[in-house]
Amino acid sequence: MIASGGLSGGISSSIAGGNFWSGVRQGLITSGLNHAAHETVNKISEYFEQTKTLDELAKELFGDDYKEKYGVKSFKLSSSIGKNGVKTSKGTHYSVSPPKEWTE
Repeated sequence: MIASGGLSGGISSSIAGGNFWSGVRQGLITSGLNHAAHETVNKISEYFEQTKTLDELAKELFGDDYKEKYGVKSFKLSSSIGKNGVKTSKGTHYSVSPPKEWTE
């Protein structure tokens, strides 16, 4: 796939009146960077498919009714869940006894 990008870059460059080898080089660079970008996006997508959302993790730690029980409206990007509890984007902190597997 990357090699075909180089070849098409060289041919396109020649047709436009440019240097074939400069076109090959530019085509290889462009194809290589495009391939790397797609691989990175695929890896990131796989990672997020395998991880729990903050809401799923909060339900696991605090129970399905955690929003009503603790007055949490929603999680924002800066919210976090750690061993010491939930910290919302506004700085409110809710603590809970850590699950057994975290303390063993």
